[in-house]
Amino acid sequence: MHPTYWLICAQVAFVVSATCVISGLGAEIVIGKALLTALSTNTKTGTTLWHFAQLLFSLFLIIAILAAGEHDTMALPFLVAGLWKFGFPETIGCFLEARAIGFRKAAPTERLRAACAFLDGLGTLLHHTAGVGFVVVVLVGLAPLNRPMVAASIPLVIQHWFVLVRYRNTLIYGLIMAGCEVFWELEAIASIPQFTNENGIDRVMRPIAYLMLEAHWMYWTAGIGRFLLPETSTTLGDARPSLGRQRTIKHWLGLFGHRSKSEKALASQTSPRSPKTIPRVATP
Repeated sequence: MHPTYWLICAQVAFVVSATCVISGLGAEIVIGKALLTALSTNTKTGTTLWHFAQLLFSLFLIIAILAAGEHDTMALPFLVAGLWKFGFPETIGCFLEARAIGFRKAAPTERLRAACAFLDGLGTLLHHTAGVGFVVVVLVGLAPLNRPMVAASIPLVIQHWFVLVRYRNTLIYGLIMAGCEVFWELEAIASIPQFTNENGIDRVMRPIAYLMLEAHWMYWTAGIGRFLLPETSTTLGDARPSLGRQRTIKHWLGLFGHRSKSEKALASQTSPRSPKTIPRVATP
């Protein structure tokens, strides 16, 4: 590839990637809060929509990858909607959770819980950024969808087939994720040395692959740390499993300062009432 043409492709790839990441995070901040406000009256419907958004992750990513292989820009909206799950505040929610718990005055177990939430948020940000970089590199023509590229990406799509299992059995979910993770990391590590110009793959794919690996290591570090913590419930009484991440509508409502109708009613019943004032009797 001619150096001038490579420079143009690299500049376009950077601008497109940054635009996708900013759009995804912006959707979480703008649409995410509006979604939670609209769904605060019916958290059951909101949870169903959240599960459906997670279920569409694999489908939208497959569409984005295959469309990018054909250099079709329609890959981008599917990419952003799939990774950032239609604006549900997954990334921002993790950072807000870490901030709500705090590090300075919290107990050691709560500090560990805050660290796990922060690692989840940072891992998600790096994961989505690496995913955008992969698709955009293919889209602008810096890499084809050959054997090393497919081996480093498709196992991640397969891994998200089982995302809803964690709401039924966290142990089975953890075992499935561990098996998929080992398979993907072996494929990714074996594919990285093949990311060379001789194979038609620009070397920019190497830091993208390392970034994705680092994001997954953050996920597993946070998962192991949360596994060591005693099972607890959030401020809204939403029990959280001891293994894996489980973000729910009720959990996010608390982080964004909202409550469902049932929780408002419960809060009004349990909140301490102000003591009645005793009228003063005028002394003669």
